[in-house]
Amino acid sequence: YNLHYFGRPLAFGQTMLDHVAQNKTGVASLWQTPLWQGAAGLLLSPSRGLLVYSPFLAFSLLGLVTGWRHARFRVVKPLALAVAAIWIVEFKHFDWWGGWSFGYRHIVDTTVLLAVLLVPAIETIRGRRWLSGVFALLVVWSVGVQIVGAWAYNLSGWNARAVYEIEFFSPPRVVRTLDEAEMRALDRQPGTRVTTIYQDVDRPEYRHRLWSVRDSQLVYYLTHFRHARAQKRRFMQRWLEDPAL
Repeated sequence: YNLHYFGRPLAFGQTMLDHVAQNKTGVASLWQTPLWQGAAGLLLSPSRGLLVYSPFLAFSLLGLVTGWRHARFRVVKPLALAVAAIWIVEFKHFDWWGGWSFGYRHIVDTTVLLAVLLVPAIETIRGRRWLSGVFALLVVWSVGVQIVGAWAYNLSGWNARAVYEIEFFSPPRVVRTLDEAEMRALDRQPGTRVTTIYQDVDRPEYRHRLWSVRDSQLVYYLTHFRHARAQKRRFMQRWLEDPAL
């Protein structure tokens, strides 16, 4: 495949994205993200963090420690090393946030390994009632997050969220709002002009949104669930009618 499409057997599409890196970050390097920043982003970011979207997997660390100490769980050691290797690569990637996506796209494949790493921790979790309760709550949260994503996530709803600038000419002032209803109410007033700005997280000037709690992806879809769901259904209908979209 690589030889046919890229001209060399060891050429991979994932390593031929210098131009994409240049467009998104201003630097044509695939491995430019500081390790600490990529780790913080993919594990803790309010809009991309594994421990935000699937916090029950934090118990995989307990399973790792248990597995490392007890010989009967030594089979999990290679899995832990595999997770670490994949994570380090993705933490360094220029596009650690995964472009327009829902959650921790770049390390989602490792959740299968993390689930297996939970096995050594099961005895400890079940042996303490309070720990079992915490684990159950985190599982419920994690499943709920995926339900929200499956039902309401649409490609541009949060990833390129609109902010409205309402300019008043007399007296001159500018009001900014994220709320479409508020924008329409203000726009009905005489002597106004509305400018719509799309806060694309792929653009450096809006990358800070990945760290915002108030403007996080989950908060957006929880508070705009019906609107986002309707947008998703409209897009799906258009796609069914014209797959070229």
